[in-house]
Amino acid sequence: EQAQVLVNKQGKQVATLWPEKRYYHSQMRNVMTEAAIDVTPFRDLFLAMGEQVEPGVWNARLQYKPGIRWIWLGALLMALGGVLSVLDKRYRSES
Repeated sequence: EQAQVLVNKQGKQVATLWPEKRYYHSQMRNVMTEAAIDVTPFRDLFLAMGEQVEPGVWNARLQYKPGIRWIWLGALLMALGGVLSVLDKRYRSES
């Protein structure tokens, strides 16, 4: 099952998301939810389909995560600072 969801903000479309419910016909008949993700430098949108309420009607969860990319950028900057401090000759012992 796949849904097309148009996300609007103040009447302007900001994203089109395609979340899925996948059925795997193995011994256990597993059901997997594939979230749709829309990424920008300032926010991420996650949309996951829940359970089917009635034919053609589904529950869904939309998550708005502002600033997620900046958290990863901060971690990369800290790692770069660590590498630069290890390479700095002033901090090496001369024994």
